[in-house]
Amino acid sequence: MGASDNSDSGIALCAGSMACQIALQYVVPSLGCVTAAGLTLSPYPAIRKAVEDGTLGKLNTLPFGLLACNGLVWTVYSYYIKDWFIFAPNFFGWVCATLYTLYLLPMATHKARQLTVLGLVVIQSVIYLTGAIAFISGIQRDAALTLLGIVANAVLIMFYASPLATCFEVIKLKDSSSFQFPLALATVVNSILWTSYGFALSNWYIIVPNGLGIVFSVLQVTLIFVYPKPAPTVSTGTAASADYLVAE
Repeated sequence: MGASDNSDSGIALCAGSMACQIALQYVVPSLGCVTAAGLTLSPYPAIRKAVEDGTLGKLNTLPFGLLACNGLVWTVYSYYIKDWFIFAPNFFGWVCATLYTLYLLPMATHKARQLTVLGLVVIQSVIYLTGAIAFISGIQRDAALTLLGIVANAVLIMFYASPLATCFEVIKLKDSSSFQFPLALATVVNSILWTSYGFALSNWYIIVPNGLGIVFSVLQVTLIFVYPKPAPTVSTGTAASADYLVAE
């Protein structure tokens, strides 16, 4: 698997410490799988409520479509580098996000449905085409890894950047109600874990997007403290729990 194939990287990073090598190559990605699964499941209560109520409320279908594409491209990447730690959370994420998107699309506006479906078709077509080139065309391994890594990075950066519009709105309104602190903090931890694993493998395709994930999630945490949520009222108390999903 990927961790064993890059054991020399872990040795160099840990200066020969066996405990450090085990932590970076096995413990850290295992924890990353757990936090990634938690993040994937976090929208479920709000999605279930939306389905029961028959209305999206403030939910947005596009980020869930991007999450599905992100899970798919990293699943394909994991096949090529033979890494179960990359495969497990991303395959799970792809399945869950695809279900989320399919459940929510019928309730979305015509414009939102068009944008989400178009995004899914275009991005997944690029992913499948990239996978075909890597696995079928016979190009050299380094070239295939570069191609897959670039596409995987592009999709993940699009997903991480999707809350930026919400960040600008938070700054404008001086109200962070659209963010949930536990979710933002979990994203920071998850990004740190996967960035660390990327360093253990000396894999910049893992380091760069997750490093940006740290930046984006730390920004959300900072905005939560700078612009705290207003005191809840009877009329808005039930809506706050789903608001953060606009930024997912």
